[in-house]
Amino acid sequence: MIRRPPRSTPLYSSAASDVYKRQALHHFSIAKEINTGLFEDCEDSRQFHSFILMMLGKCFIEQQSFSQASEQLGKALQFNEQQAGADHISNVNVLTDLAFVNTKKNNYENALALYSRAIEIVEHTLGPQSETLASLYLDIAKVFEALSDLNKAIEFQRRALEILRNIEAVDHIVLANICISLAEWCSRTQQHEAAVDAISGSVKAYEEAYGKQDPNTCRAREKLAGILHRAGKLEPAIEELKRVEETREQLEGFMNVKVGKLCKKLATWLREAKREEEAKRYTKRAASILASNKRQTTNLTMDNISDNENNEFRPSKVATNSAKKTSTQKNIKKVKRVVMRLSLIHICRCRRSTLCRSRWSPYH
Repeated sequence: MIRRPPRSTPLYSSAASDVYKRQALHHFSIAKEINTGLFEDCEDSRQFHSFILMMLGKCFIEQQSFSQASEQLGKALQFNEQQAGADHISNVNVLTDLAFVNTKKNNYENALALYSRAIEIVEHTLGPQSETLASLYLDIAKVFEALSDLNKAIEFQRRALEILRNIEAVDHIVLANICISLAEWCSRTQQHEAAVDAISGSVKAYEEAYGKQDPNTCRAREKLAGILHRAGKLEPAIEELKRVEETREQLEGFMNVKVGKLCKKLATWLREAKREEEAKRYTKRAASILASNKRQTTNLTMDNISDNENNEFRPSKVATNSAKKTSTQKNIKKVKRVVMRLSLIHICRCRRSTLCRSRWSPYH
């Protein structure tokens, strides 16, 4: 029976996760020792032993112990090939995990060779349009990205995308993320038209998953506007960013900081398009929104300073002598002035005053 973490530990905390990882590793190690003694008595135990070794390898992957994971997964692959055959579909999971470990160890050539073996098995067993094959193409694209070969990464990413678009039950969020990665790689390789097509696919996927009035769709449209701008299509980029600004206004509010930043960007692009009147209008609006939010942040910070001072320097109730009280209050006022002066200097100098954790700052 697995002992659960203490109730005080949050469900998704790293502490609880580490406890489960250690327990899983311990139990699979015991299972490995027990199953090793059954080889002569039961033929099926050898096949099960491969599964135990594979799960041990997964546990070591979770613990970032990639050398031990590689050792266990290599043994699992050897056992599985002996029992099921070198071309059996059950080898694919072991090959994929082993390739992932080699990628983490920067052995990219070995990783690509293992992924190629897995692709041959999947194509022979499941066919050229299987979701497993698309997943392998995505893994290979990541390896080529790590090798800085973006053209190859784009090629395999497109293959995966073509397969997944023909699957009816595919998750639209998965499609959107694949399109976003593809658009970024195309943009970095100056393939602007392909980047626009890819990011448009992510917008469509987010709209089908969440609808048009959603922050995820809004972010995808903002990326589309940026790619259009980099491609030199200034007018379409401005129109797309205006739609993003209108949606942000409906979602976040008229005076939200995100709306102010979008207005500032719109003003810059409008100046590039020689539309000075519109640029001035958006500049004024951005300035008013950002100034209003800055004042609110400053007022909130000053209120925190005042609350901390009142709590820290409250006169003692034990003191009964009026003369002592008077002198204490005078000293408190002096300290308050010094603290306020230091705090204001710190606010002016610190770029992130509300998030700062400086040791000497008295208002945190």
